[in-house]
Amino acid sequence: MTKEEIQKQIFQAVETVKQTNPMVGSITNTVTINFVANAQLAVGGSAAMVYLPEEGEFLAKASGAIYINVGTLLPIYEQTLPHVAKVLHDTGK
Repeated sequence: MTKEEIQKQIFQAVETVKQTNPMVGSITNTVTINFVANAQLAVGGSAAMVYLPEEGEFLAKASGAIYINVGTLLPIYEQTLPHVAKVLHDTGK
């Protein structure tokens, strides 16, 4: 794949996001939470940051994707991540 083909696919992906405004749930660390939310908003998505198991399950079902970055693990993630992973697996996401 050439550099130009990759750039074209990136531009197409950004355009699709701007047109569809998808909600992407995020389980991210406290260091990057604002950066991740702002990046999602900047390309036209809707940011939803969660850390509780019930919130994670809901967003895994409702959104098209989940962004997970647990560089700083909180104790609650021990409950949240397995629940989210199961929903993502069961729904084929």
